[in-house]
Amino acid sequence: MARPATLEKSTPLTMRFNWQILLMSLLLLVVAFLVLTPLSLMVFNSFQLTRPGAPVVYGLDGWRKAFSSPGILDAMVNTFTLAITRQVIALVIGIFIAWLLARTDIPMKGTLELFFWLSFFLPALPLTMGWILLLDPKYGLLNQWLLNLGLFKEPPFNIYSFWGIVWVHLSATIGIKVMLLTPAFRNLDAALEESSRIVGASALGTLVRIVIPIMMPAILITTILGLIRSLEAFEIELILGVPIGLHVYSTKIHELVTWEPPQFPPAMALSALFLFLLLLLVALQRFYTGRKIYTTVTGRGFNVRPTPLGRWRYPAVVLALLLALGITLIPTVLLVMGTFMKLFGFFNIPDPWTLDNWRQALSDPVLLRSLWNTIAIGIGAGIV
Repeated sequence: MARPATLEKSTPLTMRFNWQILLMSLLLLVVAFLVLTPLSLMVFNSFQLTRPGAPVVYGLDGWRKAFSSPGILDAMVNTFTLAITRQVIALVIGIFIAWLLARTDIPMKGTLELFFWLSFFLPALPLTMGWILLLDPKYGLLNQWLLNLGLFKEPPFNIYSFWGIVWVHLSATIGIKVMLLTPAFRNLDAALEESSRIVGASALGTLVRIVIPIMMPAILITTILGLIRSLEAFEIELILGVPIGLHVYSTKIHELVTWEPPQFPPAMALSALFLFLLLLLVALQRFYTGRKIYTTVTGRGFNVRPTPLGRWRYPAVVLALLLALGITLIPTVLLVMGTFMKLFGFFNIPDPWTLDNWRQALSDPVLLRSLWNTIAIGIGAGIV
């Protein structure tokens, strides 16, 4: 009689275990469908030489045209140069800001962290328009002000340049670095920093010699994720780079698609190659996080005491506040100003301000419908 009882008790556990396997299998199938289907179609269509709707003809001409099209090598070089440049700059600034917010005794930590979070969520296109209003070489406010002061004979800043693209990207890039690194820095035991200060190291020396080496796994993962995001960039490069002939990989694909007639096979070939590269970086990130296990052995309780900055406390918070306001408030205010202008960017015309832009926008049914579609798609994608 004991054996049947044992079987009866084990059956529900087996059923629950089987349901878990079934649900996980369904989830993996859905994820595989969402990832592999567009990738497979992209690779498949890169070998199709005819336009959509025409009889299917396969060949390698799409791949040949992709790598023989003018400027493709320059676009690849520009892509990686821009991505690496802004990642290096943002990484140095992001580590410093994350350390200030998580490991020091500066005031206004919550407010500063909120501003850096907001910088990440600011849309790229409106942010770019705000910086254009300030740094355009012809009518930018900052350039005009410096010229009127007689400090320069020519506009010193040009948003339509390599460094202009880097500058606009830094807003979101620094924001995501601070978002990801600050929680990791908070989990560091302050006893390690105290030991460093006991032997005479300064706060900055402790950051360089103790904090950064310990936080290197989190820093490397953040760098790889940021590099992936940088390689995917499109809108800012399209607005600021294409007018001066500075193409990146994504704008070259856009150029091929918008040609007449559209060059779909080479565009698909470039897209497939680019997607494989991004997947390789994702696999590298997963491999690194999967094989690295770090354990801190200590006989003391966890210590979260912040590092005192002494006389540098208020200069540090002023520096962080200026940076936070510079990448969030300044472009936002300029963008709002531009919405009230009769002619965008021209402040020297008679009576440059108007409300007609808002009246026209709020009464446009297409715009309101587009706004609703955007909200619906965003909420739906977030729920799914």
